[in-house]
Amino acid sequence: MGRYQSNLAYAYDEAQRVQPTRQAEQRTSAAPRFDVYTGAGNETSVAVSPVFMHCIKVAVVLVSALIAICFLRVSLAGYTTSVLNTNAAIRTSLDEAVTTSKDLEVMASVYGSESRIRDIAVSTLGMVEPTEHVTLDLSNTSLPAK
Repeated sequence: MGRYQSNLAYAYDEAQRVQPTRQAEQRTSAAPRFDVYTGAGNETSVAVSPVFMHCIKVAVVLVSALIAICFLRVSLAGYTTSVLNTNAAIRTSLDEAVTTSKDLEVMASVYGSESRIRDIAVSTLGMVEPTEHVTLDLSNTSLPAK
């Protein structure tokens, strides 16, 4: 301790000498003693390490990517199912059209046969076969001039 020439310095020195005796008296008294220790602060205010935050960010990005890939996969599966159902419906429609076409070809050949037409003409309409034939030859005729 430095010695100064003012009265305040002497008073300070005197208080320093008297203070240890007061503390000793207080320790011997019956009242409980409370000491206050200053700590480092609340642990919740401590910053999180950058490495841990980087790991958390990477985990969030990976989970987001996984969710996006799963959503894309489900969407593609649904679209594929829709296309397959449409193809099956078109194939069924095409098979029905081919069957109908074959039936129509058979009906056209049956209804268009010469013998059937001749039978209907004779029996229903009362037509007969011609007895004489006329042949026109237009190869020697010339067109009239205008």
